[in-house]
Amino acid sequence: MAKDWDPLAIDFAAIRTLRLVSELGSFSKAAEVLGTNQSTTSYTLDRLRAAFHDKLFVRQHGGIVPTPRCIEIVECTSHLLEGFEGLMQSADFDPASASGQIAIACNYYERSIILPRTLAEIRCRAPRLLLEIKTARAKGIAQTRRSRSSCWPL
Repeated sequence: MAKDWDPLAIDFAAIRTLRLVSELGSFSKAAEVLGTNQSTTSYTLDRLRAAFHDKLFVRQHGGIVPTPRCIEIVECTSHLLEGFEGLMQSADFDPASASGQIAIACNYYERSIILPRTLAEIRCRAPRLLLEIKTARAKGIAQTRRSRSSCWPL
């Protein structure tokens, strides 16, 4: 492993990279999403390996899988990232003029019971939002983070 890095020198971009590599299972795919190259992604992961004293990923069946420690780090730091990303949002929110994309992962009962009324309310209050409905399985949170396609206008 590389030399020890100060854990407090880790930035949100490095944590975002770790989370993406973990979710996508690929350095190349994460680099593509981040608009960078694979060597930059590898360098970032080397710094995180040194800071956390863990391999973070191991090769398995032609791909990579996160170590148990990596899974723990991603789960813990995802809350930090989401909180920080929330701070970047404007405090003033006007649903009528809001545009963007929302991904909702829900199970059959939530889709049947809760979603119809919720969709009607969203259409009324925020007509310019795009909505993607995903079937929530064991990884509903990861599905909503990865959502990039099949959005429907409300």
